[in-house]
Amino acid sequence: DCLQNIGIVIISIPATLFAIYSMSYIGLKKMQLLGFISVGIVSVITAICTYYKVTSDAHFALHVLLLFTLNCGLGVSTYVIPSEIFPTRIKSTFFGISAGMAKFGALVGSAIFDKLYTDYGFPLLYSICAGISLCGVIITHFFIPFKIKST
Repeated sequence: DCLQNIGIVIISIPATLFAIYSMSYIGLKKMQLLGFISVGIVSVITAICTYYKVTSDAHFALHVLLLFTLNCGLGVSTYVIPSEIFPTRIKSTFFGISAGMAKFGALVGSAIFDKLYTDYGFPLLYSICAGISLCGVIITHFFIPFKIKST
């Protein structure tokens, strides 16, 4: 278990570095869209594999892949986009509001996680993650401009 946890944590380093490197090439909006899409796809695959009780090695590989996709796109874009999109005069306030909403979402998710897991199991939790990723794709598409310029 300890070695698996180390492996899961270590994968986030190259994923984040790749995201930082590729940010200027593919753009922040595309990075966020690709991040939500990849997290959604991996979540659906993980939900299916968890439902059919795949081997622990396959489940571990899916967790590593999920963490990689989270750090590769969303881990960077969700921090950079708010700092780039808001006008300078309100940037710090709205960046704080964005961060606060993220913390609130984490609080709600943490509060209901155990109840959902106990009542329905991991397949539903991964399905919810896929649904939230789809919402992220829709929100990003309609509310984030393609050309984000620093102010």
